[in-house]
Amino acid sequence: MSASNSSMSGKAVKQDGHLLGIIKGDTFYKRVSRQKHMLRNPRPSWALSREAFHDQVLPNATFMEYTDKDSGRKYKCQTVDFARLSFEIHHPPYEPQLALDVNRWELDDPRGRQLLLALECGHV
Repeated sequence: MSASNSSMSGKAVKQDGHLLGIIKGDTFYKRVSRQKHMLRNPRPSWALSREAFHDQVLPNATFMEYTDKDSGRKYKCQTVDFARLSFEIHHPPYEPQLALDVNRWELDDPRGRQLLLALECGHV
């Protein structure tokens, strides 16, 4: 986990001693690398430990936000939607995970905002 997660003030979400993310306010924040952490099979998805989600995230957060540290893209969803729409996946030796298809997350892409700003300012 990156230093920015550990430096955020909030409640740490851990699994087996590993920091998974931080709950700050009503949101669970997790920093990921698309290349390393995104599930590709059976379909592109973001995942989280099933146990950590049910025991720590769902009771304490309304929203989830995954930030791809490579691109700056933010993927957002409501925890109730994650609970309802996710599927379980288990690849030993890792703990069972819940995963939600990428197309089910709201995408906030800073590159898209930059392009829109350039268009609005007449630079493109």
